[in-house]
Amino acid sequence: MIKPKVKYPLNSLKPLAISLCERLLPFCDRIMIAGSIRREKALVGDIELLVIPKMEVKDTSFSLFQEEVNLLEEEIQRLISVGEFYLRVKSDGTVADGDKIKLLAISSSHIPVDIFITTPEAWFNLLVCRTGGKLSNEQIAGMAKAKGWQWKMSGKGFYNERKNLWSVVTCEEDVFKFVGLPYLPPQERP
Repeated sequence: MIKPKVKYPLNSLKPLAISLCERLLPFCDRIMIAGSIRREKALVGDIELLVIPKMEVKDTSFSLFQEEVNLLEEEIQRLISVGEFYLRVKSDGTVADGDKIKLLAISSSHIPVDIFITTPEAWFNLLVCRTGGKLSNEQIAGMAKAKGWQWKMSGKGFYNERKNLWSVVTCEEDVFKFVGLPYLPPQERP
């Protein structure tokens, strides 16, 4: 039996999301609230954050070599180890603790926190996708497909496999313009 998803008032989760962004900012090159909080829905089910991690070159324990370290990854693992957050178990029994997605929850409240990790090239494209809503994303993907393109939601834009050609997204408006839709601010997206 699937449990219904708990919904929280926007005015209780938005300040928490802002606080979490401020807390993680030193470990990120870029961070932004996405999802239903960004769309300002009255009730929201989770905190969704889009991030570009800050990378730093550090000496290894042998001090003969240096390696590039993901500072956000280190901080998330620290927060898990001290018990402030935990990895959520998905319905298939696995956890999402990868390079692109981390599904966490705040230990004290069990509020879900989804962290989507991206690159500067894919930032705006994934921001549109992770902001949603579902109907908006389905409309964008469907209109792209009708034109012979695939919306690579975690990639740099739209891809035409037949022509081996990319249409790169450089701002949120590009996503809507490419498929022939008027740009909608997050609050107006279905």
